[in-house]
Parts: sequence; C-alpha cells; structure tokens
Amino acid sequence: MTQLQKSKKTVADIAQATFKHVPVLDANAPGLTCLGDQVTTTFVAETALPTDGGMFRVRAYRSVGSLRESEPIAMITGDVRGKRNVPVRVHDQCFTSEVFGSLKCDCREQLDYAKAYTKQHGGVVIYMPQEGRGIGLANKIMAYSMQERGLDTVDANRVLGFKDDYRSYEPVPAILKDLGVQADCLW
Repeated sequence: MTQLQKSKKTVADIAQATFKHVPVLDANAPGLTCLGDQVTTTFVAETALPTDGGMFRVRAYRSVGSLRESEPIAMITGDVRGKRNVPVRVHDQCFTSEVFGSLKCDCREQLDYAKAYTKQHGGVVIYMPQEGRGIGLANKIMAYSMQERGLDTVDANRVLGFKDDYRSYEPVPAILKDLGVQADCLW
C-alpha cells in the first residue's frame, strides 16, 4: 500500500494543496472526450528515458484532430496498465519556464512536482505541446509584452486577437486507453 493510499488523500487533494490554482478535471468530463471520428491519435514509439528525476518510460503519439496536429508524450512510472485511480497529470508545454526558467508562471514547478509525484507513487504525466494556451511561442512572447503594460494573460491574448484559450485535450482519452489506464481525475 502506498503512502497516498494510507493517507486517504487523492491526487486532486495534493495537487490543489500544492498549487492552489491548478484545476482538477473529471476524466469523464465532456470537454475531455474526442470529437467522434475527427481525432486520430496514434502511438509512434516508446523508449526508456533517464532524467535528472529518475528513469521514465516515454511513449510518443501523433494526433491529428479537428483543431490541429500535435505530438503529445506520456511519461510513465510503475505498472499502470489495467489499474484504476492512476495519478495522471496533463501538462501543457511552457518553453519559457521549462527551458529558460522564467518566473512569470509556475509551470516548471508543476511539471517537476508531477514527475516527482509519479516517480514516487507511479502514474502518468501527459505532456501536451500547446505553448501559451495554444497560441504558440512567438505569440506568447507578444502576450508577455502586453502583460508588461499591465494586462493579464487572458486580456493580453484578447488584445492580440486571440480567444481566451486554444488548447485541446482531444488526444488524452486515446492515450489513456492505449496505456490501459483508468483515472478518476486528471490534474
């Protein structure tokens, strides 16, 4: 029995206590379902990946959907196939914090926490390549320049002509199915 099981806390409880503004999503929520035949997510390759946080099993996918093409990655620790209540973190790419160490957000901290948590308890981190709420890196830098003028992220995106959020989680159900994972919540 893991410490998580002994404590009777859920991954959602821990995530919300650690990062107050991190949403916890119901894995069966309508927003996380695929749009019928419009989305195809295909497994591409798997490898062992040694990292500064330990060894992970990494599976790459290619997803072609109604909104865009993407190449999400699943980082897996432990034997998750066929398991219920597997800790699953769906993490959106944040180049500025994860590569450059930007302090404008806590995305890198969230990713590091998720990797450490799943390393200790087993689980999956699904890494979604959708920078800046899906507007891309160059547009995110433009939004940062607007934020220097006092706007928040959403308002900066609106001033630049973008919707509040372009992210899509369409590949997530197919990835979870491929992994044989049943998650009650995604964080």
